[in-house]
Amino acid sequence: MIAAPALALCLILSACGGRPPPGILTPVAQTDPQAKQVDVIVATTREFDPATDAFSTKRGDGLLFQKVDVSIPPNHKDGALEAPEELPGDPSRNFVTTQNRDLSEAEFRAEVTKHLGKSGEVLVFIHGYNTTHQEAVFRMAQITNDSGYRGASVLFSWPSQGELSGYLYDRESSTYSRDQLEHTIHVLAATPGVKKINLLAHSMGNWLTVEMLRQARIRGDVEFGGKLGQVILASPDVDLDVFRKDIFLIGPRKPPIVMLVSRNDYALQVSERLAGRVRAGAAVIDNPQAQKAIQQAGMIVIDMTKVDSNDALNHSKFAESPAIIQNIGRQLNGVQEKSNAPTSVGGFVLDAAGQVLGAPKTIFDTVTLRNGGGGM
Repeated sequence: MIAAPALALCLILSACGGRPPPGILTPVAQTDPQAKQVDVIVATTREFDPATDAFSTKRGDGLLFQKVDVSIPPNHKDGALEAPEELPGDPSRNFVTTQNRDLSEAEFRAEVTKHLGKSGEVLVFIHGYNTTHQEAVFRMAQITNDSGYRGASVLFSWPSQGELSGYLYDRESSTYSRDQLEHTIHVLAATPGVKKINLLAHSMGNWLTVEMLRQARIRGDVEFGGKLGQVILASPDVDLDVFRKDIFLIGPRKPPIVMLVSRNDYALQVSERLAGRVRAGAAVIDNPQAQKAIQQAGMIVIDMTKVDSNDALNHSKFAESPAIIQNIGRQLNGVQEKSNAPTSVGGFVLDAAGQVLGAPKTIFDTVTLRNGGGGM
């Protein structure tokens, strides 16, 4: 296992490369006719800063809305986010913004309806810790493009500080935003033409998402009028014990909640040291206790440990592994005959190419025993 200082250095080095710079959401003057365009519709609890004409890291008083049109360069490779190092970006080589405008709630609804397509579905992405607003927008565009998702793409952007030192601030900011996330889902459910709302959460965004679903269950409408579709929890940065209690309260649902985990997720190893507890995204699923808990919770848990990815920290495999993000897209688009993803409840292991090896065998190793057991 990598020592904490080395992990922290890894995180710092990772954060320094490839992050979209401030000002990147300012539209460029020129475009590339061969580039693809993804329209990202945003609901955010961030405060708008008039001085920078952008959403900041501070917490806003309520929800604000935005639409950003992102140009994907012709040379784009699935799993990559080709952000420019300096402004303005080159549309032939970089992700760039072609349009950016503020929306009212009514305009937000209208944009969602406009982008629904034949499916009538919405994908809501809830980003994770240490994520700037512009980074979340570009990640949403990359996920939409690489997955081939057909429907409206909505980003829920909560006030992450976008700094490694902001872990505690981010955790409180995610909790601060749960009422607004629930309100956003209700707004979408009431939007004309919306038939299904899919949720994709990453890292600390899972804390926000699971807390919101727990809250909705207590209120008596966790399915949002029957419109909640797929719920995918990627690399959840949530205390495993807390996660287990919340998931059991939320209860089994159809389709089952899908959780993507990886035991070599170095970012979650740092989080574990900070919090002193195993994180759900690093859960061990290859033991009988874990398999029993997964079955009782009615979940699909997929172990991505062996999957190849461009991510050196193994924390963003869901978006940076072409095999994973394309498979997510097939599932969301209902292309089950070409999907390699499991559809039945249980724990599953993927090989390096992202193919299902089958339910894990009973393998007890040192990882299973750390901190009193990291099983589900």
